[in-house]
Amino acid sequence: MDRNELTALNEKFLAAQATALAQEKNERQQALPPEATDRTAPALPIPISEKTTIVSTHGRNGSTPENSVLYEWVCDDCGDTVLPGAVFLDAGPVYYPVDFCACPAGAAKRVASEREIALDDRDKVLNPLFDAARLDRGAYDRYRFCFWDTERNPGASPARDAVREYVADVTATGRNWLCLYGPYGLGKTHLAVAAVRAIAASRLWRPHIVVWSELCQATKESWSSKTGPSEYQLWARARGARILLLDDLDKTATSEWAMGKLFAVINYRTVNEIPTIVTANKSLKALKALWGASIHEHVRDDGLAVLSRIAGAASQSVRFEGKDQRWK
Repeated sequence: MDRNELTALNEKFLAAQATALAQEKNERQQALPPEATDRTAPALPIPISEKTTIVSTHGRNGSTPENSVLYEWVCDDCGDTVLPGAVFLDAGPVYYPVDFCACPAGAAKRVASEREIALDDRDKVLNPLFDAARLDRGAYDRYRFCFWDTERNPGASPARDAVREYVADVTATGRNWLCLYGPYGLGKTHLAVAAVRAIAASRLWRPHIVVWSELCQATKESWSSKTGPSEYQLWARARGARILLLDDLDKTATSEWAMGKLFAVINYRTVNEIPTIVTANKSLKALKALWGASIHEHVRDDGLAVLSRIAGAASQSVRFEGKDQRWK
């Protein structure tokens, strides 16, 4: 699948999600009486209180059902009267949507309500994406910028700032890769997952997380399994994800098969300029020296080709320093 096909599929997915949300919103509006459909719903219904005045039991211009009443209410912030709201008398009660007051405080409440509705709509798109990428499961659910403990490992603060910078500036094309490297237990995976989450949430990009050794093992298991994803499906997800985390690049045996598979993923994503985050214990230069000195030709050829492409695509290569935090 080339870059244009990938872009078209991504746009088709987002368009389908937007259509579904619009259809759901339309169905909700059609379920309301006519008086309600031209109003903006607040985040919470405005209750009948001592500041509420019953206007009519038959509605304005006869548009409200006879089993309801119209009422006007007084704004708690400015004291002006807001017209009107309505409530069914026999439904529990159920409120019509009502207008916010036109005063500055009411306008702020309207903006907050619209933002809440927009976030709800966005979450309907993101939740299935996060679930498919395992972002809301186990430790990954805690790997967020807000949960980063700067006091526990102050030496990694520059790395955290660099990752945040990447999230803010990542582009859809060009040099849009990020490399994180350093010893065990310094938070590389934590910040990498946090970055994937933030980018997916802000751009509505389909995320995917791959632990390199686990992907190789899952592929081997797929050869004898009739229930799980096929080898093609496993690798297609890694190739085509809109934002990919390739975790622990240097944590699997450098067999000819594994290096060939790694090259295929890296080459596809660099050629199509698809944003990718890579983590490893060794730097690209250290891996170049290690793989370049291998007695196996496939490690030297495919391995060095992989590293060359990553180096050419990376906008940053961030080093983590400090002590292994897992032992504290």
